Amino acid sequence: MKLQDLHATIVFLLPLIAVLPRVVANLNSDKQSLLQFAASVPHLRKLNWDSALPICNTWIGITCNKDGTRVDAIHLSSVGLFGHIPANSIGKLDALKVLSLRANNLNGNLPYDILSILLSTLSTFNIITSLLIFLFLFLQELV
Repeated sequence: MKLQDLHATIVFLLPLIAVLPRVVANLNSDKQSLLQFAASVPHLRKLNWDSALPICNTWIGITCNKDGTRVDAIHLSSVGLFGHIPANSIGKLDALKVLSLRANNLNGNLPYDILSILLSTLSTFNIITSLLIFLFLFLQELV
């Protein structure tokens, strides 16, 4: 009987062990993308994003999905962001559903990777002031 219990436990845990590294890698890659964004885009207010702290509970403006495995929302309105958004930063957040960067001073072209997310996963793209200019400039380049 104990051998059957051990077998059942192994059968139950094996898929979890196989998935766990992938989940951790996704949240870690989200963290790295956000840190790259924060390092590349000047901001007047300190974001207090500490790589040693958990993203989902402590990072200002960051919300994770229900199971805490991916970043699904960025709310950085009025934090004094200025300059341009670099490619391969927040555009790597492929689980992102909400991106709110309104009331900042962002400029330049909208990176293609963000447009890709815009078309595939974002359910809310709230860019009333700053990124509206980005989108206009990007669409002008397509014409």
